[in-house]
Amino acid sequence: MKINAVTDGGIDAPSTVSLKGFGAANARIAVLPIEWSNGVKRRRTVADEMSKSKRGQHAESMQTLTAKIVCAYVTKNFIRPEVLPRFISSVYQAIDIARKKSISGNGSTDVRGALRPAVPITLSITPDAIFCLEDGKKFKSMRRHLTVCYNMTPDEYRKKWGLPPDYPMVASDYSERRSKLAKKARLGRRKRELAL
Repeated sequence: MKINAVTDGGIDAPSTVSLKGFGAANARIAVLPIEWSNGVKRRRTVADEMSKSKRGQHAESMQTLTAKIVCAYVTKNFIRPEVLPRFISSVYQAIDIARKKSISGNGSTDVRGALRPAVPITLSITPDAIFCLEDGKKFKSMRRHLTVCYNMTPDEYRKKWGLPPDYPMVASDYSERRSKLAKKARLGRRKRELAL
């Protein structure tokens, strides 16, 4: 393994360290300015920053949470040693699924893991509003909400929830009101029709 340090100038300036022998021809780690840690002067690396990132904290917290749940269960209940690894895995997966659902907000799941809408589909359409099946919020027009919050098109939304292709994305009263305003303003007419 060969380590070459290249400083860009000054003791507090960023630099890079080139690592050879780790499988990558020109692997480089950015080294950030020096920081004091427990009275010791040392350079921070991007790897240090990544370990502090939410991803690193999240992975550690999931493992810690899994360990706490398993320990609490095992102290009060008997589990055969050959079943323990499978139990640990299932607890970790359950926590991961719950985390993903809370992050994405893509509806909740029932016991079987099937999607369950926040509002019953039959009650999601009213004359004055459309209710989002993802989060149960009420809208006159839902297209923008789907795009901004869930990065979904109306067709993807319909497909995800098993809705018919003609399922509305705009409340009927709102659509009718907009249509009347457009007709009153003579929008959508050809120039020839306007000239007559």
